[in-house]
Order: sequence, then C-alpha cells, then structure tokens
Amino acid sequence: MEQQSVLDKALKALNPNGVANTPLEPEPVETLPEEIEKPVEVEPELPLDSPFKKALPTEAAEGVIFELRPIPAGEIDQYWPKVEEGIKEVLFRSKGFYTFTPQEIWVFLHRKVAALYVGFLNGEYAGFGILRDMTDDFSQEPYLLSWLGQALSPLAKTCYYRDLETIAKQKGIKEIRHYSTRMGFDRKPPAPGWETVEICQRKVVE
Repeated sequence: MEQQSVLDKALKALNPNGVANTPLEPEPVETLPEEIEKPVEVEPELPLDSPFKKALPTEAAEGVIFELRPIPAGEIDQYWPKVEEGIKEVLFRSKGFYTFTPQEIWVFLHRKVAALYVGFLNGEYAGFGILRDMTDDFSQEPYLLSWLGQALSPLAKTCYYRDLETIAKQKGIKEIRHYSTRMGFDRKPPAPGWETVEICQRKVVE
C-alpha cells in the first residue's frame, strides 16, 4: 500500500510531457545509528542510613603517602571490623551473585588460602584487598588474583592497582587478574594497562 501511495503522488505531479510540475516531497527515511550503545547498568543505591556510606579521604596531589601493607594472620582481627564492612558492601553490590559470607572469607584468611592487604593514605585506613596466588587450569602458569577489595577513594584505588604490580613482581608472577560484578569495569578498566578479556553471563532457570 505504501508503494502504491508513492506511485500515485508521482503520477499526479507529472504533466502529459512527463515533466514534473512540482517537486515531490522526499519520503522520510529511517536511518539506523552507526553504533548501538550498551545500556548503562545502574548499581543499586545504598540506603541513606547505610553504614557503608563514608566520607572519602581528601584527594591530595602532593605529600600523600600510600602504603599497601600485608597483614599477618595474627593481626587480621585488628582490621576485621572494617574489612568485614567492606565485604558486606561487595556482597550488596553483587545483587545476590556472590553467595559466600564474610565469615567464610575470614576462614580463608586464617588458613592462608588468601592474603589480606590493607591500604593506608597518610597513615589512615583507606581500604583493603584480598589476594590469592592462583594457577591457570590449562597453561599451569601462576597468576595473582585480586579477589575482593574496597577502596575508600579514587586515589586509594589507583595506588592499590599500581602496587599490585610490585607484589606480582616480588612473587615472580607475570599476570594479575581481577574479577568484579561492577559493570562499569566493562567500559573502563580499573587502571591503565588493564584490559577486559572475559565476560561472564548467566541465566537463572526457574
């Protein structure tokens, strides 16, 4: 029907000599966008009264000293309240994907299956990272896994990923891996030099 309508318009616009008396109005043409943007994943908003909402440390450019300190098993409990709070936030933001509990992570740390590192900005607690020495299932090459973590400011996060390279070199490891349920890492890696190499998707069957 649309083709017939266009043809009728053309016939009415022509005189017997076949010359158009009036120009035809161009039909609107739908154009597809060159690239379809990915929908932005909105992370769950923390409640206003959530204990996870904190004031971030000041972002100073000069005079800032960052230390990523390995915590021996005997000192884990000293930092555990803040680390446990951070793990709970990680679980909250995973929207149910992570099923472990902070208590299970505590056992992993005390059994030395994983190692706790705590970050300090000018001596103040600035977050934590839980690392594991892993081996690739197929190549059998070792890699350092940044398993869980929380940074209380962008500056602390930048320093953390920088110092991961130092830790890996000290261990003689040539690769660092990082997993997260934060969809933003798909668009922007956690630090320069990082790249997205794998995407995990799931379907819940009811």
